[in-house]
This record gives sequence, structure tokens and C-alpha cells, in this order.
Amino acid sequence: MNDIISQKKDACSPIYGFSNEMNQTPSISDPSVDIFLYDLYSGLGKSEQDISSDRRRFWNRIYDENYIEQNLEAFKKKERDFSNYIELLDSQIKPFDAPLDGYYYPVKLGDTLALQINCTGRNNDPDREQNSTAQRFIELQKFVRIIDNHTTKTPAQLGQSWLFLGQIDSATQDTKEIEKIAESCYKHLEITKKINWKQDLIGRGIYQEAYFYELEQPDIILDGENRTHHLLICLFPQYKTQTEIEKIIGDLYPDFMALFHYRSKILWVCEQSRTIKTTLKGASEDIKNMVENISKRLENSQLDLKHLQKDLGNALEMSRLCGTHLSYFQEYLMNLEINRKNYQNRLQWMRDRDNSTLCDLKFFETFANSTQYKTDQIEMDYKVLNEAIKPLNSFIQTIEGIIAIERIQNERTLNNTIAIAGVGISVASLIASTIGQEESRIIIKQFVTIPEESISSFLQISLILFPLAMSIFLGIISAVLTSFLLRFFKK
Repeated sequence: MNDIISQKKDACSPIYGFSNEMNQTPSISDPSVDIFLYDLYSGLGKSEQDISSDRRRFWNRIYDENYIEQNLEAFKKKERDFSNYIELLDSQIKPFDAPLDGYYYPVKLGDTLALQINCTGRNNDPDREQNSTAQRFIELQKFVRIIDNHTTKTPAQLGQSWLFLGQIDSATQDTKEIEKIAESCYKHLEITKKINWKQDLIGRGIYQEAYFYELEQPDIILDGENRTHHLLICLFPQYKTQTEIEKIIGDLYPDFMALFHYRSKILWVCEQSRTIKTTLKGASEDIKNMVENISKRLENSQLDLKHLQKDLGNALEMSRLCGTHLSYFQEYLMNLEINRKNYQNRLQWMRDRDNSTLCDLKFFETFANSTQYKTDQIEMDYKVLNEAIKPLNSFIQTIEGIIAIERIQNERTLNNTIAIAGVGISVASLIASTIGQEESRIIIKQFVTIPEESISSFLQISLILFPLAMSIFLGIISAVLTSFLLRFFKK
């Protein structure tokens, strides 16, 4: 987008798809178009690497990569100011090059990087004559196309708003006629083809005797970004002088910068809450499945301790993620309330500046009122989802209890085995040590009848094996008896 002017072509070229029927050009003088873009600079879960990437992304809307690299430290120093409103350029604006007349105006609004891009379509080359209104509409359309293509590829994270300004050529004060002129401006500029005038015109109003028309198409894509299409058309009556209009616009720009910011932030928070709601609903289904699976496995007497430990690890990780998302919910609720109040305060500021009976900003108030509904909805979602993941804590406690019991049983079994084996070995060792060779010889002679000539060799072998066999046999008997006694006393 920083190459808007370098991409210039002949202003009257039909390549931009504008109708050659110049007689249909809206009866407007001094038309101009602005877009306000908002990117989240810092916030929940943002690392320093994320902030650095977002910073470059923001400045790429204005400058090329080489210029950003050379001036990155200067940009960062500006951002370190703790003020809520910081102009990020020493010269305040970066003007367009010829042939288009306009500028970039970057500012930092708390945790947000904001950019206003203005274009009047007016030729600022002194060597050329001033373009007609029809030609300027074509130039404005060119500007709109380039910006729209860029923001489609690299959308503003928090959101964006379009603004059209112009002065009615005729002396008409008929509101229906003026609305037709506003609709004609919308159709000629094609600011966004996704907006339909009849369906998406959400409000009309008057401020400083200028006529306002607001159009909006809500975001229907759940992707964590606010992609709502928003356009405000402002038409000044013919009797207003150029000086008066410039004064009003000078006051309105800061108002719009703030209002659109709060508006984008509110819609972004709602988008984030819907994303988290979807995630937590999925987690609640996983929790339900985990509880059902462990119930079935508990019916099996043979439990795998390693499998249980794996289940516990998965449950603890899920608990951590759910806790993080629920804390985001609470943060978003506070964020929503703060931005709603700021939005209302800015509206009151505008009313105080125009205390005439004609002033009508109810269409702006409608959005503020709808924010309260959004807050109530998020609070309800938070309560429901918080209850939905509570079984996870019970699941974790259950698994931890089962693992503890299994460990105790395994340790007890091991101890019993060691005790039984110890008794058997002790008895076998005692018997082996008490039965000597002479005792073995007597026992063997009494129970074994063999030829005399073979007795010596047989005895030599038996004197070795008999005590060993007897000790092993009696050791086994002792171990079995010990095992029986342990089970008996356990009962």
C-alpha cells in the first residue's frame, strides 16, 4: 500500500471499470475519501517477537522495507511514550506524491496502532489544471481500489472504517433528495462491493448541519479478526463556506479517529469472545468424552498406571488452556465496558460541541446501546462455559486418587512379595545350615537302598544336593504359609 502513488495511471483510464456516463456523476464538490485502519500493538499473549512483527506490518502500509529498516529505532522510540494519543511522525503526516492529493497519518492509541489515509482525488501538480468533479471521482475510485486490494490481503487486525466527505452542489434541503445523492456517491466510488445500500443502511443523522449516512455489513466469518464492512458518508449543505467546512472537518477527524477505534475494538472483542466460546465448547465435549472413557475403564480391574498418568497429563494441559481462555473472557469483558464508556463519552463530547436542535447522533447511540447487549451475552457465555468445564477438575481429582491408590497397592504387593520371599529364603538358609553332612548320610541310608559298592559315590553327590533340596522345599512351604497368613490377616 505504500506504493499507492507509484502505481498511478492515467486518471481517466477505463481500466478501473468506471462508467463513461459522466452525466451520472453525483452533484458533489470537493469529494474526499478516508480510511481508518486499526492494528493491535500489544495485548494478551503477545510476545516481543509478535509486537515486532506487527510493527513492521503496520509501517509497511506507508513505507517500503528499506526505509522501515533504517528508521525502525526511531519508530520504536515514539511508541515508548506512555500517552494515550501519540503522533508517530514528527511531521504529523506523510503527504502523497503527485498526482493524487492526500496523506498518511499514523498514531498510537494506547495499545493500538492507528492509521488514517486521506485522498481528495485533487491533482496537486501545479503544471496541470484542476480536474473536474467527474475526473476526481475516477481518481478517488482508483484510490479506493488500491486500498481495498491491500486491506483484503493484509486486513487491519482490529478493523477498519471508510469515510466519504463532500459538499452538495445544489441548494436542496430535501432529505430524500440528499439521501439519493449520498447513495449515488456510494455507488460511484464502489468503496466496498460487499455493502448493499438498501440492506446495510443502518442509520441517518445530522451534525453541524451536515448529513450523515452509516452503512454496515457485520462480520460473519469466525477467524479472530473483525472483518465488518463499515462506511460513513458525510455531506455538507451548499450554504456552508469552505472555511466553515474545513473547521468542522478539523474537529471531526479526531472524533472519527476515536469513535472508529472504540467501535473496532468492541467488534474485535466480540469476535474474540466468539472464537474462545467455540474453543471452550469443543473442550467441554472432550471433557465429557474423557469422563465417560475413564468410567468404562474403571470397570476393568486391570488398570494401566502409565495410561492413567497420560490421562492425567492431558487433563492438566486441558485445564491450563481452559483457565487461560476463561481469563481472556474476563479481560475482554473489562475491555468491552471500557470501550463502550469511551465511545459514549466521545459522543457526549460531540453533542456538547453542537448543541443545536438539529443535532441528531442517535444512529451512533444505537451502536453504543447494542454494546450493552454484547456485554450481557459475553457474561452469560462466561458463566455457562465456566460451569461446563468444572467436571474437568473432578476428573483430575479422580485420576489423581486412582493413581495414588494404585501406587499404594503396588507398593503393598511389592512389600508382601519381598516379605514372603524373605521368609522363604531365611528358612531355606537356616535349614541348609543346620542339616550337616552326617545327618544327611543317616537320612539317606534310612530311606534309600542301593548297592554297597555304589554308596560312596552316591553319598558324595547326595551330601551336596540333599541339604539344598530340603532347604528349597521347606523355604517354598514357608513362603506359601507366609502368603496365606498375610492374606488372612488382611481380611
